[in-house]
Amino acid sequence: MLKMIEMTFENTDIMRFPADSVNMVLKEISETITLVHYQPPFAGTSEGASQKIGQGYISVRKDWFQSLAAEILSAAQHQTAGPLAQPILADYHQVDQAMVAKWLAKDLTAEQVQKKIFNQLTLHFVQGMPADLSSLTLHDTDQPARTLRLPWRNHVNREWLDYNEFAVNFDSPDEFVTMFDGRDPHIQKHPQQTAEAFGLVLGEADEEDE
Repeated sequence: MLKMIEMTFENTDIMRFPADSVNMVLKEISETITLVHYQPPFAGTSEGASQKIGQGYISVRKDWFQSLAAEILSAAQHQTAGPLAQPILADYHQVDQAMVAKWLAKDLTAEQVQKKIFNQLTLHFVQGMPADLSSLTLHDTDQPARTLRLPWRNHVNREWLDYNEFAVNFDSPDEFVTMFDGRDPHIQKHPQQTAEAFGLVLGEADEEDE
């Protein structure tokens, strides 16, 4: 049974989500096996295997982020480490207790600080931000962890290292959704259409389809 999904982003941020906070559909998963023998002066051998997702989506409940933000706030107020937040934030660099402590020192209300934490936690997911999710690692109770790479292409904005033409972020009423399709470099122009193909109910969007 799937128990945790680890998400890695282009900027090396990593977040770990319990399986019950996530919905996902991953299609067209393929495996690539490599064996390369290098000639002198770089003598040696490189061998490996990787798996790649062709198409799909993953979503995270907004209320889960709210609960995490509340725990991080409480931990900063009491100078403790919350059991939920600690493993999730171990490799996530957009918010930490020191940052929260500075906000609290500015005499902001708890509600204002929690909102700031929520915003930092969801930077990689919100609509309008680049969809920079690069891989998923699935942790199962009965099988070894499995890492799957997302389709990625950046021919348009090469100066933006986190720009992926094959992916788009979108908001549903209750979830943050990242959709991706390795055959569709124009997915950002028609997120609503893509969502409908997956059976998702999203918020209002400005379609650019002709």
